[in-house]
Amino acid sequence: MSLGNTFDQTFEGRLAEYSRSTEEAVKSTLVTSTGYFAGAAALLALGTTEAEAVITITNVNHVLNPASGSSESFALDIAGYGETVADFIFQAHLDEAAVGDRDWFRMGGTSGNRVVGTIYSAGFNYVSRLSLGDTLNNALNFIDGDSTTDSYLASAGHPLYPANGQWLGGNQGYIGFELTDGGQTYLGWIEVRVDADNGGGEIIRYAIDDDPNVQSLTIGVPEPSSLACLAMGAAGLLGWRQRRKNVA
Repeated sequence: MSLGNTFDQTFEGRLAEYSRSTEEAVKSTLVTSTGYFAGAAALLALGTTEAEAVITITNVNHVLNPASGSSESFALDIAGYGETVADFIFQAHLDEAAVGDRDWFRMGGTSGNRVVGTIYSAGFNYVSRLSLGDTLNNALNFIDGDSTTDSYLASAGHPLYPANGQWLGGNQGYIGFELTDGGQTYLGWIEVRVDADNGGGEIIRYAIDDDPNVQSLTIGVPEPSSLACLAMGAAGLLGWRQRRKNVA
C-alpha cells in the first residue's frame, strides 16, 4: 500500500466520522428545535436559505456591582429598535440604610415596552424569571416595563413589599419582553444574573425577533435560517464525501 493510499484512507475515515457526527448533531438540533428539521429540509429542496424571520442574539456582559450605600444603572438599547430613550434601564442598589438596609435589582424603560411579570401594587411590579426553552406568547402576563414603574427582579429588606423569590440568592434566568417600535411590537428576551446579595448582577445577552407579526418565541432556540444553513453545510459535506467515493 502506498503512502498516498494510506493518507487517503486515513483522511476518508476521519472525514466519514466527522460527517456522521455533524449529521447527527444537525438532526438532533433541528429535531429538538420545535420542528425546524422539516422546515430546513424544505429549504434545502427549494435551494434557498430565505426565512420568514431572524432572531438576533447580542452579547452584552455588563456587570452592575455597586459599592455599599450606592447605586449603579445600565441603559440597554436593543440594536435597531426602540425609541430615542433607553429601551430598558437596569438599576442595582446595595444597602440603602435610609429605608431599612434594602438591596434591590430592578428595571424600567421606554413607555410602552412590557415585560413578563406580575403586578403587586400600583407602581410596584415583579419581573418573572423564565427558563431556557420557555415560550413567549400572548398567554403570558405582560406588565408595564417603563421607567414610571418599579419592576423588581430581586428585593431584600424592603420595608413595604415582600421579596420577589424567583430571583433571590444569585439566580440566573430570562426576562421576556415586548418592545414597541414604529407602532409595531416585537418579542424578545434578556438573560440576566442576580448576585447572591441581591444588590447587583449582570445583563448577559438579549435576543429579538425581527418579525413584528410573530405570535410566539422560544427562549434560546436557534432561528430557522441558522438551522437551514447548518443543514445545508452538513448536506454539502456529505455530498462531497460521496463524490470522492464515486471517483475512487
